[in-house]
Amino acid sequence: MKSKVFWWICIILWCGLIFYMSSKNAAESSNQSFFLADLLNHWLKQLFGPHAFTLSEDVVRKTAHFIEYLVLGCLLFMGFLDRSRPGRTILFVFIAGFLFAVSDEVHQLFVPGRTMRPFDVLVDLAGISASVLIIRQKILRRELR
Repeated sequence: MKSKVFWWICIILWCGLIFYMSSKNAAESSNQSFFLADLLNHWLKQLFGPHAFTLSEDVVRKTAHFIEYLVLGCLLFMGFLDRSRPGRTILFVFIAGFLFAVSDEVHQLFVPGRTMRPFDVLVDLAGISASVLIIRQKILRRELR
């Protein structure tokens, strides 16, 4: 029971972080993405030379969405984990992840300069899906040992 409480505290904190990041106005959010893209592009040029590919701000934003929801999916999986009914766990993870992704996009309608983008919900669901696949595979491997 104590581990469930731990996971749900982590879920709430992570959702709070996602909410905080979504609360930044368009200029703040864009500056943050641009800074990260610039930093990553600098590293790519250091590693692969001056002709290395470059990452756009949009790629950085979508990757951030994916990673945020990959982590959220992992946390939700652990929070909902019921070893006797793994299908139910996966269903709850998808429902909760989808509802939070939609609510996050709706929340952005009220943030200056931000918009609701259905494509972002799809990227978020891709992150949730990846987390379910990763954790489910890890659990199956452990059970086969």
